[in-house]
Amino acid sequence: MKMDERKSVTKIIEEVCDDICDHYCKYGDTVDEDGECEVGRSGEECPLMRLY
Repeated sequence: MKMDERKSVTKIIEEVCDDICDHYCKYGDTVDEDGECEVGRSGEECPLMRLY
């Protein structure tokens, strides 16, 4: 991988969080048409956001 093709740590964390959200989160089956899950709709912050 070339130096200019390297991903930032923030981008890697974002991709991992998206993968967890899409495939492993226990609230994944509660996502509505706007892409918001039960946690977001209730006004709580997603636990994955602590990684940012």
